[in-house]
Amino acid sequence: MLKFWSNCKLGVKMQAAFALVMLLFVAALVGVIVVVEKVSATHEYQATILLPAQMAAANARALFRTADDDGSYYVMDADPKAGQGRLATYRADIVALTAQIAKVTALAHNDDQRKALADYNTFMDGPNGYLQGNEQGFAQKAAGHTALAEKAFIASSPEPPGNALTRYIDSITADVTAENAEISKLVAFSKMLAIGTGFVALILGFAIASLFSRSLSRSVGGTTLAMSNIVSEDIAALTLI
Repeated sequence: MLKFWSNCKLGVKMQAAFALVMLLFVAALVGVIVVVEKVSATHEYQATILLPAQMAAANARALFRTADDDGSYYVMDADPKAGQGRLATYRADIVALTAQIAKVTALAHNDDQRKALADYNTFMDGPNGYLQGNEQGFAQKAAGHTALAEKAFIASSPEPPGNALTRYIDSITADVTAENAEISKLVAFSKMLAIGTGFVALILGFAIASLFSRSLSRSVGGTTLAMSNIVSEDIAALTLI
């Protein structure tokens, strides 16, 4: 291979060297483009799926806590008129919460999140669930049994449905963390690719320059020797004259 390279003309060597360097940079460019596309796809996935789902679930959890607070205010409020306003607010909160949960459900994208929502619906709407327990407390309140109303409302714990929503949010947070880690890896790979390409190009340039200098030295040496022989012959011929 080295013999073949040595026998090649200087122009051919330069063209081959240039083609090799260009091939290297094209390969690096393709790699960078692939990385950029993957990073862009990951950002789009976060922007269209993960972050909206995270925000929707956080809003649902906030609405749930607000509804629970308004329900407790109604049960504990001694003023009947003010209490009715609290109850109306609670029911409006539940309507808004139901609509928000529908959005959360539409954005669920893995089995863990779907399981968390199924548990939420069971704890919230199922037999002896949170809503049913609250309504029992409200019925006692309306009948004038404040102590029984408070007992029934407290027994209807908000923790199970609230924890289910938290599990949903934790699942999304884990997905976001994983996607961010993937982006970091891709960016690091892109940087290493650029550094590696530059380093290899530098080594190739140094190697090609060394080969060129050797080739040029040989060519110049051969030319010098040929010229020396011609001059010697000319001098010898002049001497004979």
